[in-house]
Amino acid sequence: MERNEKRVDISTLKDFDLSPSWDTQKEHKFSSNKTSDKTKRKKEYPSKSRGRATMRESKNSEFFYSVLPLQDIIREIKQKIKETSITYSLKEIADVIAQKTDRLAVKIVCKSKSKNLWQSKNTKRIYDEKDEAIHELLNLTKNKIIVSVLNSEELPKGKFNYVLQCPRTQKLLPPTNFHDFKQIVEHHLLESEIRTSTDAYVNKLIKISDKDQIDCWSKEVIKRYSYKLVNDSEPELYTLEKIKSLVEEKIETYFLKFNQIVVGAKEFDNLPSSINREINIFLKNNKIWRKDFFISCIIFFKKSPFYTFKKGEFLYVRYNARKSAKEMNANKLVNKIIMLISEKKNINKRTIVELLKTEEITTKEIFVEIKWLAKTGYINEYSNGTLDLN
Repeated sequence: MERNEKRVDISTLKDFDLSPSWDTQKEHKFSSNKTSDKTKRKKEYPSKSRGRATMRESKNSEFFYSVLPLQDIIREIKQKIKETSITYSLKEIADVIAQKTDRLAVKIVCKSKSKNLWQSKNTKRIYDEKDEAIHELLNLTKNKIIVSVLNSEELPKGKFNYVLQCPRTQKLLPPTNFHDFKQIVEHHLLESEIRTSTDAYVNKLIKISDKDQIDCWSKEVIKRYSYKLVNDSEPELYTLEKIKSLVEEKIETYFLKFNQIVVGAKEFDNLPSSINREINIFLKNNKIWRKDFFISCIIFFKKSPFYTFKKGEFLYVRYNARKSAKEMNANKLVNKIIMLISEKKNINKRTIVELLKTEEITTKEIFVEIKWLAKTGYINEYSNGTLDLN
């Protein structure tokens, strides 16, 4: 390791405040309370089921939720720890990540093994019902998978006591007993980009009995269509109902199927509104998920080359394993630094500079040696500037 390596300030981590405070006299409060091993384990490793237990009590929810740190944020923090050689408490890291929702991800697990979530390969939207996923797919305005082909045109024949009106477009539609009523309505939904089921839409249609409006509608040409799949190797014409069946048969061509999925906060808008609403409520009640979230952070940092260790009641993480300074051959300045750290509990960098700085020894030289000692694992340099031996 090069000892003249430039200092990297962890405060450069985007939107984070994890930088060490070199000028503070504040010390780490390493607990000396005597507690049983069983009590300590209970404090540091709470039951992973706690976050889920509350969701199980919600009879209306079909899902379990747990909160995780966003992978990109963990990678960024790991990189900064590696660059700075600062030792952080895992609680400190977990608290900083949890400060902002956009640093979080939520794991969604279906309670029932037969239940699935469907994610569009095209739009990345997630659906909790297969029928809704197919309906949305057929109604895409970009990257359409179907095109309509005009089959016939004719004026309505017969006498009609009423017609129906679309509440959104105000377009007049035939009465329910009209031939091909369902197909005409489904094409209107497709054409007008109205995202709802046919039955639900029909129930919302407005009944019009006014003779003038009925006459007006009877003079409009009724158009009937067939449909074909855009990427079909042998394009054939089908009814919209048949198209839906074909898409359902090949659904995994268009969608990814999950029983559980992890979604970052920035992708919450891709979720169904009902799930999004449940997640927002869940996140606000952080007492439910903070302990499990802390455990997730521990797991992410227990992988090499990061090293976690316990001091008092707290867990810490550093880059590279700890080493003993007893067998180290070092120069005079390093030996003086080691001696000061061993003699003065929780001494900080400022104090070491005050004690060792002379005309021959500069502040920069002291900082470089401390950085080297921390980087190679002989000492821990904590985020508040205090130092101790490994």
